[in-house]
Amino acid sequence: MKYIAILAFFLLPSLALAEDVPATDSVKIAVVDIQQLMGASKAAKSIQSQGKSLRNKFQKKIKKIEDDLKKTEKKLVSLAKGDSQADFEKKKKEFQKKLINGQKEAQELNKKLDKALGNALNKLRDQIVKIVGNISTDNGYDLVISRADVVIVSKKIDITADVMKKLNKKLSTVKVKG
Repeated sequence: MKYIAILAFFLLPSLALAEDVPATDSVKIAVVDIQQLMGASKAAKSIQSQGKSLRNKFQKKIKKIEDDLKKTEKKLVSLAKGDSQADFEKKKKEFQKKLINGQKEAQELNKKLDKALGNALNKLRDQIVKIVGNISTDNGYDLVISRADVVIVSKKIDITADVMKKLNKKLSTVKVKG
């Protein structure tokens, strides 16, 4: 009984303060799964497909470079046995130049692929943000949070399906320029 009196002594002032605080307007919140949109929308699948084709095309070019270098290396090894040391050194330097150029070309192709995919994904992301902004304005949302930042969410405030529907209608493909 003594403890209840002590708790009441401490809690009553805080309860009185709570009554003095005015109620604020409710905040209207929505949640959207950006990762799902970036992976499962028509445009995302288009980007993935084009990226795979471009990657295969570049890998064929890189494979050809590697095969040419292997042939040149075999010739160089056979020349080491028969040619003079001066001829061998000259051809060795030429091979090293080819090797360096081949590595640079492979790196450039990989950079080109990364840039092309990055640009396409940025276009998709920009369109998602635009659609989310429009839905937010239309429905009076004060805050839209990414699903990745939320542990538990009610389906009532998840707008991912609406965004997906509008995204697929507005942007079914994004050109990957590589």
